[in-house]
Amino acid sequence: HHSLNGFFSIRKGKWKLTDKLGSGGFSVPSKIFVETGQAMGTLYNIKNDIEEKNNLYNVNPKIVKELTRILNEVKLTKD
Repeated sequence: HHSLNGFFSIRKGKWKLTDKLGSGGFSVPSKIFVETGQAMGTLYNIKNDIEEKNNLYNVNPKIVKELTRILNEVKLTKD
């Protein structure tokens, strides 16, 4: 998924990763800069958290790493 503001998301199974905070659209937060200690993106278990309220980005580093790798591969082949 890609927003007009350059935000990317990827879904795999029950997981949805966004490489920045917010959706890149009109939802809050819509900021690009990360505060110290804050997650750099979002990771949601969309099976258990359909409203995307519980950001698991800092809790599941292996999932973040895997989905980030896949997302970066897709970005490189996006022609």
